[in-house]
Amino acid sequence: MSHIVQNIRPDDIWTPAKLNPEFWIDLSDVDTVDETGGAIAGVTNKGHKGSAATQTSAGAKPTYVTSVQNGLNVARFDGTGDYLNVTDMSTSTTDITAFFSLQFISIGSLDSLFHTDGTWATGKVHYLMITGPNRTQFSVNDGTAASDDHPDTNSFSTGTWYNHGAVNDGSDLEFWTDGIARGTSSTVYSGGKNIGSINIGSWDTSRYLNADVGEVIICERALSQQERYNLEGYLAWKWGTTASLPDSHPYKWNGFKFGYGWTPV
Repeated sequence: MSHIVQNIRPDDIWTPAKLNPEFWIDLSDVDTVDETGGAIAGVTNKGHKGSAATQTSAGAKPTYVTSVQNGLNVARFDGTGDYLNVTDMSTSTTDITAFFSLQFISIGSLDSLFHTDGTWATGKVHYLMITGPNRTQFSVNDGTAASDDHPDTNSFSTGTWYNHGAVNDGSDLEFWTDGIARGTSSTVYSGGKNIGSINIGSWDTSRYLNADVGEVIICERALSQQERYNLEGYLAWKWGTTASLPDSHPYKWNGFKFGYGWTPV
């Protein structure tokens, strides 16, 4: 059980705004969601660079669903046609961090967390789910016939809420799920990565995601260890998944930094 902390100044509470992210959408923030009858037309980008996440086609709009995880609202992607488009990100960033707070409803072949939109060309990025072991994979087109593929070591299940992400500093790539390392690689394509226009939940109108998504945070840089700890703690306390953090995580028991109190051991 968690306890809300009283008498704490709002400016002292840590949120992803402290990271100055290029892109951040928070589906629990109803004031940022443009929806009619549950169909999401857009979500305000709380970051400082990319556009809002938008969808103009009626049949491709995710559904806004209330009180799904820890009493918070989410976007539900149906796995057959829903996605959101984001523009005005970098067309050549060497480093990238991307975190998702979500649960998979079903897991299909090459379901997309986010993909660079358009033709699969040098520098384009795919962050997707691969079937079989139900792992995620971070891929960059390195200019050869085969893309630069890096799967994590996790095995995801449907119906479980995860805070999952990848951190790439231009050479090394690390996967993290609920504060636990899920694979590394030191052979990632080191050139510029093109995420100028991305689709969340789809790749170029295919490979659709079937999941409930609560938050997406993308930074055009690699987070430091402490920054990653902060983000993991924030997501865990907010979305009710502190039990999934390892005991060694600095915010497993103490959520004061995020506006919550201590959890009894």
